[in-house]
Amino acid sequence: MSRKTFHAANMDNSHNPGMGLGERIATRRVATGMSQAELARRCGISREAVAQWESGATQPATKRLIDIAEALRVEVTWLIGGTQDPNIEIRRRVQSAREMLGLSQLDIDEILDQNPGYTQDLETGARAIYDTLLRRIAGRLHLRLEWLIDGTGPAVDPVEFPGGPPTRQELLRQALERKEMVSQALDYRAVPATASMPRDVAILGVTVGDDNVDFCLNGNVIDHVRRPPGLAGASNVFAIYVIGDSMYPRFEEGDLVYIQTGRPPKSGDDVVVELRGDAGKPGNCYIRRLVRRTSNDIQLSQFTPPIDDIRIPTDRIREIYRIARVSELLGA
Repeated sequence: MSRKTFHAANMDNSHNPGMGLGERIATRRVATGMSQAELARRCGISREAVAQWESGATQPATKRLIDIAEALRVEVTWLIGGTQDPNIEIRRRVQSAREMLGLSQLDIDEILDQNPGYTQDLETGARAIYDTLLRRIAGRLHLRLEWLIDGTGPAVDPVEFPGGPPTRQELLRQALERKEMVSQALDYRAVPATASMPRDVAILGVTVGDDNVDFCLNGNVIDHVRRPPGLAGASNVFAIYVIGDSMYPRFEEGDLVYIQTGRPPKSGDDVVVELRGDAGKPGNCYIRRLVRRTSNDIQLSQFTPPIDDIRIPTDRIREIYRIARVSELLGA
């Protein structure tokens, strides 16, 4: 998923706040020269669903708004409210959540692993908001993503936290544990990105799936990233942003991982498993650890929550991509 942020204001007449959600989708789609079928393909849904959104017959689910915003190159908050300052309501909800949880701005900096002043810039509008940041804030503070995006429902899931939201002490303890985990092993995120590396590895776009699906590869190249030294000269390399927290702390939401196709995975490797799609549509994808392979199925594991016996029949699998190890990226 792209970490870029796009401002709707001054791009075309679609920033009119008097429009409804469906009208903004339609006007922005036409302004970008995109057909309903193309928007549907990028969002992983049917053309009929797009037509119903634009006519006002139905509205997209809150989690689908990120896919639509990315495809139309606008911000989610503009898509919802049509204002020329599309981030203001999300910024207010970040501040509201911070105060509800009894956290200071410096506490949030610590929890998000950012330098002092990051949260202050975020709340005042000096720092851009992008989709993977929203997911990281929601995950680290245990907020509902729907509430953070558009204010729908409670801020904290009452089923997950029946006794009330997590305490400041608990959130800071979790932040400390994350740092200790990272310090105990070579971190995937420690790969240097120096100017000497060519920026020629394609980042493939992803579409967020249903609640039990990590993502789908949508076929779009959304950006390019610098090539690690260990992959110099390799032609069969691409990268993706991690969706979901099933492999935390190995990978976090928004981390970038590199994949070199053609290298068969073995037991213990981290992998992206792509299932076969229906009627030419992209199949569901999962990032997991490979436990073993047989002629009939594969066994996978995940870290959060810990599950060691996830099985997928072989005939449902389109491809298994091996995620490059840190030592391979460094050329060690």
